[in-house]
Amino acid sequence: MFIVGDDSEELRDLGEFLADTDELRGCVRPHSRPPGPEEMGPTLDALQIVVGPAGVTAATSTAIIAWLRSRRASVRITVKGTDQRSVDLEARGVRRPCGVSIVAR
Repeated sequence: MFIVGDDSEELRDLGEFLADTDELRGCVRPHSRPPGPEEMGPTLDALQIVVGPAGVTAATSTAIIAWLRSRRASVRITVKGTDQRSVDLEARGVRRPCGVSIVAR
């Protein structure tokens, strides 16, 4: 499973949040792209979640929703499965669960 987003700082924060989740320890791997001409170093562009047992998938879903609920700024991420299906998640100043928009593709 991969998680991608437009904002590398938000993605980094999500990666730290997921890595701190007991069920996901050791399952979160950052992926960076090489620096562009105006950048000083690589930029985080995805998180890989190594999933095995169903418990890891459930823990990932629960942790992502908890993280989205904690956002104050707008954030959008896409969760992509190995079967090429994806889910877009968007949060805008979320304080309640109804502030999370989910679109499956």
